[in-house]
Amino acid sequence: MTETLTNREAEVFLLLAHAPSYEELAEQLGISRRTVRFHIEKIRHKLGPLQYHQLCAASYLHSLTTV
Repeated sequence: MTETLTNREAEVFLLLAHAPSYEELAEQLGISRRTVRFHIEKIRHKLGPLQYHQLCAASYLHSLTTV
């Protein structure tokens, strides 16, 4: 699923399961909230038109299958 994502997009995607707000993601990654939003829009473009909560759920399920 994450094969088409850049390293940073994959990192943002995987963190969605554990830090589901832009503010939390930005803090964990040391980037701005706007940059988080940019990465999430790129992820949505690559993975399909998912709502934010669906993206978080997909991240959670992906983390379960890659452990």
